[in-house]
Order: sequence, then C-alpha cells, then structure tokens
Amino acid sequence: MYDTFLTGIYTKLRSAIEDKYDCQAWLDYIEKYGLLEQLEESVLEIEFE
Repeated sequence: MYDTFLTGIYTKLRSAIEDKYDCQAWLDYIEKYGLLEQLEESVLEIEFE
C-alpha cells in the first residue's frame, strides 16, 4: 500500500515538472503548490480496515 501510494505521487509529480532531473525544480514545485501539506491531510484521511 505504501509503495503504491508513493509511486502514484511520484508519477503525478514527474509528469508535471518540466525538468525531471533538476532537484530545485522539484522543490520549487512542491513548495509552490503546498504539496507536503496536502499529502499530510491525505494521509490523515486514510482509513485502514
């Protein structure tokens, strides 16, 4: 479940970031869209059965 979650996030980010090999481009994109906060909220909403 963890691998699937992270793979999905990586795939979506990779398609949205123009320079896929530039670490700063990744950091800028993550900060610009507040992705860490969004991910935190998403993880808190996950229900395990």
